[in-house]
Amino acid sequence: MTGLVKSGRLFAMAAPAKAPAKPHAVPAKGRPAPAAKGKGKAEPAAPEAPPPAPRLSRLKLVVFGALGVAMLGTLGAASWVMYFRPAEPVYVDIPPPEPAPPRPTGPYVRQGDLSDELWRRMGVRPQGE
Repeated sequence: MTGLVKSGRLFAMAAPAKAPAKPHAVPAKGRPAPAAKGKGKAEPAAPEAPPPAPRLSRLKLVVFGALGVAMLGTLGAASWVMYFRPAEPVYVDIPPPEPAPPRPTGPYVRQGDLSDELWRRMGVRPQGE
C-alpha cells in the first residue's frame, strides 16, 4: 500500500474504500433487533479519550474570556463614536456672490453691433445719434 513519488520516497496511500453497508430491517417497537447471522460478536467500543487537564481548560477559559472582553470593548467604543457622540458641524467659508450688473433699460443698440442696413429694417437708432 505504498506508492512512489518523483523524489523516490515511499508514501502511504489511502485505505481502500469500504463496501456500502447492506440495509437491514428496522426492528418493531418494543422488540429487540434480530441478531445478524454468520457474524461474530460486535467489536468492543474504542475507549473514550481522557478528560482534558483542568489547568488547560482554565487557560482556555481565561484566553477566550479576554478575547471576548476585548471584542466587546472595541464594539462599545465604536458604537460610542458612531452613535452617541454628537457630530461636529463642518463650516465652510463661502464668500457672498457678486451682484449682477444692472440690466439695460432702453431699446438702444450699441454702435458696432448691427450694420446700418439692419438698423433701418428694425427701426432702431444707434446710441449717440
